[in-house]
Amino acid sequence: MKLQKGIIALFLFIGFGLSTLTIDAQPALRLKSRRVLKRTTVALMVARNHLRKHRNFTGDFARAVAHQRYAFRLHKRGRYPRAIYHSRRARLLAFKVIKANKGTVGRDMQFNKEENTVSKGAPSDDELDKELEKEMPNSSSDEEKLIDEDLGDIYFAPTKE
Repeated sequence: MKLQKGIIALFLFIGFGLSTLTIDAQPALRLKSRRVLKRTTVALMVARNHLRKHRNFTGDFARAVAHQRYAFRLHKRGRYPRAIYHSRRARLLAFKVIKANKGTVGRDMQFNKEENTVSKGAPSDDELDKELEKEMPNSSSDEEKLIDEDLGDIYFAPTKE
């Protein structure tokens, strides 16, 4: 009987400890997600500028904006890892737009060590594309209109960080 109580107490202690770690990890993950989304937004704006200038429309910019919009939605819902994955997908698509429009991807836009660490185990691009289509059907729009559209929904409101 004492052994059973000891085992139960041990499981409760471990369970409480793990739940505390999860609670403590959320604010850190939220901040990492926010940083990834901010840096991707910068890459998207650079891609948009190159697209405006050279007008080589491939469809990648519309898909990048759609992934970033979905990433913001996920971030607001507290689904930080998924937000990071979709924002990463958006940035990779932005890189393709930049290159297709005679630009180069600056070091400041590339993924840093922290971003690569939090992206470990990310789903494939195809999985992310399918998820986006399922959750936000018809989210890709006409790129020629999109380059002049207000993209305020992919910016964070200014805060003190």
